[in-house]
Amino acid sequence: MTQFTYYRWRKQFGGLTGDQVKRLKELEKENDRLRKALRIDRSTVRYTSTRPDDAPLREAMKALAAERRRFGYRRIHVMLDRQGIVMNQKKLRRLYREEKLQVRRRGGRKRALGARRPMLVPDRANARWSQRHHLMEGGLQPSPTTLGLGDASSQ
Repeated sequence: MTQFTYYRWRKQFGGLTGDQVKRLKELEKENDRLRKALRIDRSTVRYTSTRPDDAPLREAMKALAAERRRFGYRRIHVMLDRQGIVMNQKKLRRLYREEKLQVRRRGGRKRALGARRPMLVPDRANARWSQRHHLMEGGLQPSPTTLGLGDASSQ
């Protein structure tokens, strides 16, 4: 064994013993077989994220969102800028979505509960009245014409 081979081997395997080196080689072969069976690229398997830890940003954002429930991600971005925490709007929006923060929706129109009473059919003339509206120059205004809906002449 040449000196170059020895130092290259030592650099590659560090302080491992012969049995540990054999086990390492077996694991590498097994990984290669699995990778080929699943058709995954080596760079995908060995990828490690270099993204920095966002824990302090997330905590500051959650604290603001808890304090101001009606603030969306844009207003929280302004508040964080005022606190000296500067970040990209896209990053803030991604963190906002990952933390499942969202402005609470306000309730809609209040509607009557229960079943509605059906409209009664008039049993005599002029029992039910309605007013017709005409569109005039000044907008929607009631006209003096009123109809008796139970009247035979209005049907």
